[in-house]
Amino acid sequence: MQPKKVIISPHMDDAALSMGGSILQNTSQIKIITLCASNWTLEGISSDSDKITSIRRAEEQQFINKINAEFVFCNLPEATMRGYNDWTLKCDLNKDKSLFKKIICIINENTNLDDEIYLPAAIGEHVDHTLVFETIKYLNNKNIRIYEDLPYATYGGTTERIEKIRKTYQLTEQLTDITTQIDKKVDCLQIYTSQLTQEDITNVKKYAQNIRKDKKFYERTWIIN
Repeated sequence: MQPKKVIISPHMDDAALSMGGSILQNTSQIKIITLCASNWTLEGISSDSDKITSIRRAEEQQFINKINAEFVFCNLPEATMRGYNDWTLKCDLNKDKSLFKKIICIINENTNLDDEIYLPAAIGEHVDHTLVFETIKYLNNKNIRIYEDLPYATYGGTTERIEKIRKTYQLTEQLTDITTQIDKKVDCLQIYTSQLTQEDITNVKKYAQNIRKDKKFYERTWIIN
């Protein structure tokens, strides 16, 4: 069986935002494991999580269809459905112990030992992104990369978060030139009308061009050594 690139997406848009260009130009098999349902909208928190999740899942499926990838949707509750008032609150692994174990099982059951696994680096330390990052210690597959979380990285904090991770892990930075795919990536991000503003999409595009000062567009990942 051909190894896959398996992208662990905490929410329905994270893979497209953070690795959309890399996905579009990749010739390997892609699997996206999207973990969380949602009750968050651009207008705020909704009481009708089933309706919001349905809308978001349809958007995610539209993106998956464009890239012809395998899609696993897990319907786990996102942070604001678990009692967190704000995604910027510190992740509580003790509070989320049951969910944490479930995520570990999901990743282990849906990956092979020769796959490349991509986890969020948790730039900005979103509760759910941090929870997924912390599974790194418990995965059967040790062929692990982390990706730069967008749009959170556009707010700043990448350097600080990566230095924090370096205290525990050796990291090798990898830049993927997505210049030939940037317009297609932007088109894909336009799918997520319930989740992203035009300002979000513009900022993601600008950020990709500012990673290096050579007028090209990049996405950033790190290999965990």
